[in-house]
Amino acid sequence: MRVESEGDEDDWAEEDVEILSSDALRDSELLEDGEEIAMNEHEFTTERIIIMGDEAYYMHENGGTRGAHDRQCGDGVWRDYPVEPTREIDRREARRLMLDWGYAPQWVAKKTKNIND
Repeated sequence: MRVESEGDEDDWAEEDVEILSSDALRDSELLEDGEEIAMNEHEFTTERIIIMGDEAYYMHENGGTRGAHDRQCGDGVWRDYPVEPTREIDRREARRLMLDWGYAPQWVAKKTKNIND
């Protein structure tokens, strides 16, 4: 969104203002204030499990080892949006994902013990 602000009579300034959706605000809060307990990084995407309070969230965003890009559509256009929306997960799913990603069972049990079911 572009906003024009008026200063003096002949003095105008333009500013770009980004208005985040509620999902984007939640994702931002999770990344800033949450505790990342697991990450599975691929070439073009990254999967994370983040704990906030006693809830666990699964994030699957763009931005793997080659940067924040996605070419899923096959049209060569670089895209910078999440692969899928962030969702709340329970302890069982968090454990399954972490084990699938190669985390040691002892680590998984320790990191997921405080997640609500």
